[in-house]
Amino acid sequence: YGPMLQGREPTFQIYIKEGELIMPVMKTDMQLAGEQVMSDSLNTPTIKKRKLSGWNKYVKNKKNHIIYKSGKNKGKLNLKAMAKKGGFGGKK
Repeated sequence: YGPMLQGREPTFQIYIKEGELIMPVMKTDMQLAGEQVMSDSLNTPTIKKRKLSGWNKYVKNKKNHIIYKSGKNKGKLNLKAMAKKGGFGGKK
């Protein structure tokens, strides 16, 4: 742009869109520190899920579902009937 102001032809021109950059932007210290923290947090061990109990497995299985057909609970699971049928809830 300087040579144009002086009345001379520029040796070359580069057309860029608004927001584009010619050179890559250097990362700031804060961005570098943030990347360091994120990489450290990814290396932490994940928490293992606990094993499902027998009741949890039974209720999760769709073929064991007993559903109310009528009344105020229509469409909901009948957990009491499911426990009786599955053999849960008795004294050990």
